[in-house]
Amino acid sequence: MTQSGDSVIVAVSGGPDSMTLLSVLLRLAPEMGLRLIAAHLDHGLRPESGAEARFVTRWCKEWDTPVITRRENIRRRAAEMGLSLEETGRRIRYAFLEECRIATKSVKSATGHHADDSIETFFLRITRGTSLNGLGGAAPIRGAVIRPLIFCERREIERYVQVNAIPHVVDASNLESTTDRNFIRNEIIPRIEAGFPHFRKALRRTMRLIEADNRILEELAEALIAAAAGPCEDGIQLDVETIRAAPETISSRALLKLFYQFTGSPERWTSLHLKEGLRLFHGCAASARVILPGRLQLTRVYEKVILSRPQPTPEQWRIEILDDRPAEYTTPEGQVRIRHMNPESIVYAAGDKNVAYFDPAALTFPLMLRNRRDGDRIRPWGIDGEIKLKKLFIDLKIPRRAREAIPLLISSGIILWALGIRRGRHAAVTPATTTALEVRWEAKNSKREEAPT
Repeated sequence: MTQSGDSVIVAVSGGPDSMTLLSVLLRLAPEMGLRLIAAHLDHGLRPESGAEARFVTRWCKEWDTPVITRRENIRRRAAEMGLSLEETGRRIRYAFLEECRIATKSVKSATGHHADDSIETFFLRITRGTSLNGLGGAAPIRGAVIRPLIFCERREIERYVQVNAIPHVVDASNLESTTDRNFIRNEIIPRIEAGFPHFRKALRRTMRLIEADNRILEELAEALIAAAAGPCEDGIQLDVETIRAAPETISSRALLKLFYQFTGSPERWTSLHLKEGLRLFHGCAASARVILPGRLQLTRVYEKVILSRPQPTPEQWRIEILDDRPAEYTTPEGQVRIRHMNPESIVYAAGDKNVAYFDPAALTFPLMLRNRRDGDRIRPWGIDGEIKLKKLFIDLKIPRRAREAIPLLISSGIILWALGIRRGRHAAVTPATTTALEVRWEAKNSKREEAPT
């Protein structure tokens, strides 16, 4: 789970599980070469939550452990997100841990989940419906999250707390059966245990077998992705026939993996989402689209399905250049400087795409600086006729996201220059030009150069 020298964020609620986790890691830290930082999220759901935050802060100071705390209004966030309190809390907690991990340059985030948590989750997911993926229990390692206590039972943790006099707080709401998880913990599991005292051991064995089978199916899904998927301009394109020929249990897993690849873990995908996605592959329509959560979309184009996540349309902007007097203009992506030059003093530097020269007598003022619009066309040097600016950018392999940021210099609707990319043919400097207009482009973060004198 860790290597010597790692910095680890430890999720500490103040309860017996998390305080045990922190205690154990503090004991192991010198031997294992770990740097520990506690993180506490106050959900703001109970009157005593503020006191619990202070408890964690006090004991972390006592144990000489740095601590990061934050208070959230989970009830308000749940209303905003349209989710249950439990699901909202889960998402906010993991987001908080990840923020702490990145901010402190830590390698891992450790949580206090234990074996009984996995068993509760097993029953919870059965009641809601799940795949094998959801029945294998919590993974000891998932991405940057580690669960060092995942093979310990709750009673072992309680014994450790008692023997070592570990300070902790008790969340009284856990004793109530008002939530689904608490109902399973307080009502269902004790009744099963009364009739089958050793059921935990048998169930954990079953979960390990499920996880072993699940790994094989996951490998087959990875192989299907490798065979069917390839990059395209907008995202990933999938071969319809290859996906259609695969068993649905494999193709749905492959699709799920790609969904997570595009959106990350916050999204919660359901069988309905997968069914809608697979319908594009098995249907007869040569053109169709499915819109999914997380701004994800699947688009059928004949024998390909494109998985993409369109970016929000960038804000449109425009700047007027009223005349040809020397001046400097600031755009969202950099600066544009213009000045007059003697045409005979122009030195054309090979490969310099950040400066262009124009005959002001062929220009109509005011000129316009703006970003791209749908339907823009240009007559570029080196290409006969007029083409769509979008096609030029595609031919030059400019990433889709970068295209919208490229400033355009325009005169009476004619694109003179896609700054830093390609000059248009209009208003060229010729032997008849008496004064040239130099336009110099300096993108943000580029090294500033003084214009030649």
